[in-house]
Amino acid sequence: MSNYNLNTLHHVKVAFIVEHLLLYVDNNGDFIPDDYSDFLDGLSELELAEYNALKFEFETLVGDRLTSGYEYSDIVKEYNESLITDVDNEWKDLKAYGFKLRTEVLGTMDYTNIDNYDSDFGEATIELANKLLRPENSDEEYLYGNLVTSDFGVHKIKGIRNDDGVLPTAFYEETDPENPAFTVGNENVSVIPNQTQIDLFNQMFSFDKNKGNIISFEDIRIKSLIKENNSLKKKLKFFFYTFLDHANQNLVQMYESNTMSCCFISSY
Repeated sequence: MSNYNLNTLHHVKVAFIVEHLLLYVDNNGDFIPDDYSDFLDGLSELELAEYNALKFEFETLVGDRLTSGYEYSDIVKEYNESLITDVDNEWKDLKAYGFKLRTEVLGTMDYTNIDNYDSDFGEATIELANKLLRPENSDEEYLYGNLVTSDFGVHKIKGIRNDDGVLPTAFYEETDPENPAFTVGNENVSVIPNQTQIDLFNQMFSFDKNKGNIISFEDIRIKSLIKENNSLKKKLKFFFYTFLDHANQNLVQMYESNTMSCCFISSY
């Protein structure tokens, strides 16, 4: 699978705790998920139809358990302890097929580490972050995403809001369009800055003051370095010309005493 568009992902200012439920295959028994893309590519059309039916069954069963208040660890425990021979076992078809089930807490995921994950998994995480950060979900501590398939298997992602409180986001909705609080064009339904926001930012913080009207902290830092550099240049210039003065005086004395025929140092 392809990697992320890193230019886009570096604008993702989300940070929340990610937990996921993973349905996978381990046909060689090494306790490591087999390459799921290879697994799917090896299915015939008939086998793929069977697989899709089982995937839908998995989604339904997980949804039922979550509605009943189960945690991911509860679902995994029930799945692993269930028996294929038990006619009342709702997981028996999935187990008979050879699916394994595990859960993991991946910790905090944000724009600094999201590109370390499978691209499809990361994109689904961003989509879930968008939902979690929308105003209508401000009271939600966590949200569940839809099933997503990666190179490792089928994931059910749970995004948990950080304890840090409000998360940085590019989402903005103007409450009074007739009297906008910010520059027109800042509206965005995503946590990822859109092109209009980026263009506005570049205009506002442009080093070319003909294109912008705000001096950025980076500009201030650069100007400070230029100022320090100019100060250093003045000191070096003073030292240089002082050295030249003394050198020329010595050369004149040497010339007058006939110790050398002709020599001069010229400053520019």
